Amino acid sequence: MTEDEYCESNEIIFQERELPTKIRGFSYHDDEGRFIVVINTRLGILQNRKTAAHELRHIMRGDHYDRSYIEYK
Repeated sequence: MTEDEYCESNEIIFQERELPTKIRGFSYHDDEGRFIVVINTRLGILQNRKTAAHELRHIMRGDHYDRSYIEYK
């Protein structure tokens, strides 16, 4: 299964927002049970691709269901 197929079958939605430059992106569960991945539009395409892949790995590993795993930098 490709990443695109995984995102489509799991209703993962990608959004772009202008965020402070220290925030590359983040992901969360919405009220309908979908995952939302937010990417910072102030950063370049290469960084945004890396951030999207990073957040997708969190979703695939189930990190959102483990409250002991919270990443702050």
